Amino acid sequence: MREAQETMSGAASNYDVSRLFAGTFLAVLICILSYFTFPKLRPITAGGLYYALTLTLYAVLMFASSYVEEEHNFWYWATSGWFFLLFLSNLRKQWSSNFIFHPAMMALVIHRVIRRWNQTGQKYAGADDIANSGIFHSNSIVLWTLVGATYLDLTLRISRHIARSIATFDGDQKGNVEIESTDQHRMMGTIAVLPLAGTAFVFKMAFTAKDAPELTSGITANLLEFVEVLNLVGLARMVFGGLALSGMWIAFAEWQRSKRRAKRGRQGSGGKPTPMCRILTLIRWLKIM
Repeated sequence: MREAQETMSGAASNYDVSRLFAGTFLAVLICILSYFTFPKLRPITAGGLYYALTLTLYAVLMFASSYVEEEHNFWYWATSGWFFLLFLSNLRKQWSSNFIFHPAMMALVIHRVIRRWNQTGQKYAGADDIANSGIFHSNSIVLWTLVGATYLDLTLRISRHIARSIATFDGDQKGNVEIESTDQHRMMGTIAVLPLAGTAFVFKMAFTAKDAPELTSGITANLLEFVEVLNLVGLARMVFGGLALSGMWIAFAEWQRSKRRAKRGRQGSGGKPTPMCRILTLIRWLKIM
């Protein structure tokens, strides 16, 4: 009996302890290194207090055993609270009779729509949501039009960063401190990103056709037959590989731009690019729906 208990216990908790220690060590190291990047704690601001409160609550909730299925609810409420705090802070400075159209209030409305788009976790997994409503089940063309528009928007945004990186190595602008991308650079960036975005869109369609075929009811049979036979693992590797290469290329270009500006007594890279945010957004869109 005791041997059977040990076998069952080992099957339920067969963890590699050495990897657990390695992960814990890396997490502690990251926390220590991030400490040196903290801004000054004074003066104390409302944003700083809210950030500290969020971190504290999140750290406490990490000890909840069943929290892993409902973690997103914490961020839902944290995001809603932050938008509402911005709304109150702005009203203190300037009162507006049309407060219902305040950007923070509109963001709250959009955030609520996003929450109801897909019911996730354990508590509300079976509840009605927008994605499974009759709007998209009977008219999946509407759904895929919105998905395609989102991928197109991400393509254009990432292509701007690729164009910026190409302009960094343009020989005609080596003497300029502020390097701007031209129409030719933007065209090259779009051509470079289109295969990546197209593969990501095909992966999304193929994955949906196998996981939730009811969401592809309006798509032509020939197209579905084409995407259903595709290798999802191969497509995923192509997409993530392309994203990794894009990220490394952009990071290298920004590093070169910063070096060039430093030689001329300037700081930074001449702008506030957010390419990693765009890439992470595309990764996130590969996982949802």
